[in-house]
Amino acid sequence: MNNVYAPQAVNGLNYQPPEGYYDVGFDGYVFDIVLQPGQLLRDQAILISNDADFELRAYSYTQPTGDIGAFLYRLSDGQGNYLSNAMIANTNMSPFPDRPTVMFPGLLFVRGGMIGIDIQNLDLMNTNTIQIVFRGVKRYRAVKAA
Repeated sequence: MNNVYAPQAVNGLNYQPPEGYYDVGFDGYVFDIVLQPGQLLRDQAILISNDADFELRAYSYTQPTGDIGAFLYRLSDGQGNYLSNAMIANTNMSPFPDRPTVMFPGLLFVRGGMIGIDIQNLDLMNTNTIQIVFRGVKRYRAVKAA
């Protein structure tokens, strides 16, 4: 199975999950938030279901509703380790679902874990409704036939 979100340089490489596992495409982890003017929320969590691990391969956001629509964000892994040293402007994330921001190589989140996010509305006059979609694969343990 190829990572359809991967850079052109790795197109055609036949990615294989670890032995004893199989991957199924999954676009279902969605973070919806309504931020008040200037509001900063830390340590928000997107919970990973208990049925499988999740490998994050890409993410995108819908156009925010505030007048300026600007926000900052910072992601963290399931252990609370930040994936950047500072907050990142939303202009550095793709707003296009068909051309999402790629996470390559993918980042694995264990079942029952979480994707952490800090997020701040830069619009000081209006609320901002934001949706971020996390895309990738669910990684299941292969069941051996008896």
